[in-house]
Amino acid sequence: MRSCSLLVGLLAIGSLMAANEQNGDNGKDLKALQGTWRLVAGEIGGRKMTSEELKESKLVFKGDHYTVRRGKGPTITGSIAIDSAKDPKTIDITDANGPYKGKTLLGIYALNDDEMKECFAPPGEPRPEKFATKTGTNEFFHVWQHVKE
Repeated sequence: MRSCSLLVGLLAIGSLMAANEQNGDNGKDLKALQGTWRLVAGEIGGRKMTSEELKESKLVFKGDHYTVRRGKGPTITGSIAIDSAKDPKTIDITDANGPYKGKTLLGIYALNDDEMKECFAPPGEPRPEKFATKTGTNEFFHVWQHVKE
């Protein structure tokens, strides 16, 4: 009986340590996202974004909130939740305004120095598995460059 209690206790401590390690990685990635990003490449539903769309786009992270403008479209704000322990890493965004107001988009992301790749499915669709979009969908893929401030 005593060894069973000890085993349960060790399992609980191991689970807490794993959760704290995972949250630490999330915190590291969330910190790396902070600031202003400019769009350097992207596609929507299999169509490459134009240079004009890229030039007009900007993303800002403050804490777990974002503000984004893609091309000449509206400025959208919302919140993010990331899980850096998954492979690929996952990012979920919930828009506070715009056409997807109150809806959550499931995505994946990758950080490499000052570059971030992200790919999202529209609300209600399954999370993308790779950094690309398919023709005829509303999926979008972006490559952002961190702006030195």
